[in-house]
Amino acid sequence: MSNQKEKNIDFMKFTYRTPVITYNTDEVAYLLGTRRQTITMYREIGILKAIKTGKRYMFSQAEIERFQRDYEGLDISNRLKALESYKLVKSRN
Repeated sequence: MSNQKEKNIDFMKFTYRTPVITYNTDEVAYLLGTRRQTITMYREIGILKAIKTGKRYMFSQAEIERFQRDYEGLDISNRLKALESYKLVKSRN
C-alpha cells in the first residue's frame, strides 16, 4: 500500500503555464511572406532566435513578435543589409 502512494503524482505541485506556440522554418516563412532560405539567413545572423529540436529549428510566437517589433522599418532584404540592421538593433538594447 505504501508503495502505491509513492507512485502517485501530486498534481497540486505543478503550476499551470501557458503553452508555447512554436513554428518551424517553413511556417515562419509563410507567416512572414518570405522564403525558407531567408528565415535560415535571419537565424544564422541572430535576427531570429530559434530552438533546435533534433534536425529542425523551431521559432516561438513571442520571438516572431519581437522580430516584427524590433526590425519594423529596417531593410533586411539581403545578408549585408540584415547584418547592418542586426548591429543597429543590438546597439539599441
